[in-house]
Amino acid sequence: MRSFEKLVRDGIQDVITKNGEYYYTRKLKPEEFIVELNKKLVEEAYEVQGASTKEELIEELADVYEVINAIQKANNVIIDDIEIVNDTSLNNTLLTSSLSKRLINEVWELRRNPKDLSNKLSIIKTILEKIMNSNNINYDDVEKVRIEKKEKRGGFDRRVFLKSTITKEEFKKRMGCRTCVNRHCTHNWYLLNGEFDENGEPVGKYCIDFISNYKQRK
Repeated sequence: MRSFEKLVRDGIQDVITKNGEYYYTRKLKPEEFIVELNKKLVEEAYEVQGASTKEELIEELADVYEVINAIQKANNVIIDDIEIVNDTSLNNTLLTSSLSKRLINEVWELRRNPKDLSNKLSIIKTILEKIMNSNNINYDDVEKVRIEKKEKRGGFDRRVFLKSTITKEEFKKRMGCRTCVNRHCTHNWYLLNGEFDENGEPVGKYCIDFISNYKQRK
């Protein structure tokens, strides 16, 4: 079983299923969604910093813009209100490494303190613009990749929170309390009876909580 505990794109269940795994997800409440989007922006900013080629950088920038769009939508911020700002502290910053560090600092600040959202997003977009300029990347190329990825894997409209996944083999072999996702189970099958019953059947075979939590898309 692999634990994720993070916001994922709407189409991730299909990807997991194609990989031969079961998934355990839940739909975030609106207030949870906003918090997780800010966390996701931090995650994607680190991916920008870790990009080693121009192609990788375009991919990661596309992901950042997708999250920013979702943040704007979730907070009812009009897109036209978010403009590139003239931040004098960035005027002499040309190195991608320095800009990436500044990007990470700004997204962490947004995560810690989401107030004054429009201004913070404006600064973040300014940094993204400078990263593109310093790497001779056209915004249209980034936007094209963003749209392609959204068509393939979805955006964040469904508010999907991925808790964990488990392979089909592990699901069948270890069905029971050791792999169960229900942390508040009152059955205590494993503690009372062991992982398998007297007939060698996994205890999860009889547990509705376990069976119903892991799903695959039909």
